[in-house]
Amino acid sequence: MPQCLEKTLLLGIARHGKTLAAIQTLPRNMRQLYTHSYQSLVWNRITSRRISELGFKSDSKAISGDLFFPSQGSTQKALRSVDSASELFYEDAVKESSKPEEFRPKKPTVIPAVPSLVSSASGDDVPSIYQVVLPLPGYDVIYPQNEAGKWYSEILEEDSLKLEDLRHKVKDFALPGSYRHLMVKPEDVHYTIKEYTDPLTPLIENDLKSLSSSPPSPNHSASVQLSAESVDHGEKEQAKKRAVVLEFTLPKAAYATMAIRELMKDVTVKQ
Repeated sequence: MPQCLEKTLLLGIARHGKTLAAIQTLPRNMRQLYTHSYQSLVWNRITSRRISELGFKSDSKAISGDLFFPSQGSTQKALRSVDSASELFYEDAVKESSKPEEFRPKKPTVIPAVPSLVSSASGDDVPSIYQVVLPLPGYDVIYPQNEAGKWYSEILEEDSLKLEDLRHKVKDFALPGSYRHLMVKPEDVHYTIKEYTDPLTPLIENDLKSLSSSPPSPNHSASVQLSAESVDHGEKEQAKKRAVVLEFTLPKAAYATMAIRELMKDVTVKQ
């Protein structure tokens, strides 16, 4: 990968102008990162509007025209690898390896599941809000048959695009699309409360520290205790602070920052 992506792109524009050839001077994983980021941007805008205009509560049900997956298993089949930017870099690492076959077994092709359509929002069999999905824009997905479905074309038109443009003749820029849940529940949720005085002291032990750390000798422990006592002598004890360490598991294409925002009811954009 080039050391300076901006320089590479600017040189491409200088040589080819603002054309497809210019952006193709970038590595493949970076080219796809741009397009997949745009898909996520559109999805985020659609989701925010779906929640604000069509209603949303934790105990809500799907509305007429929504898309949903009846089971978690079918959802996982529908979430394609393009949903994860990190996998793009991983795939390229496999290709650039001298012996890619030793890097990992060949990944089987997964045919994405097709979500069902909510025909009626009345009755006992209406899907839960946790089963509702929204598509990332693409040529190989279906769209909600309600107001949310119309918003895709509106947002793309703001950037002089149409849904048909997503079937690009260049494979790297052709976007088949995928599906993401409107709402997910974290699993394996645990928390611990820790007290600390130094805000720079890590509260979570990382893998590197675990591997590099060794049990201290008795002499070392005694010297550390003596040193600590000499430093604290004659000084006021620092005020203790409390921290909450959260642990939870989220499915693919769900982000911990958003889960914490909902828990704390804070606006992450301002941070």
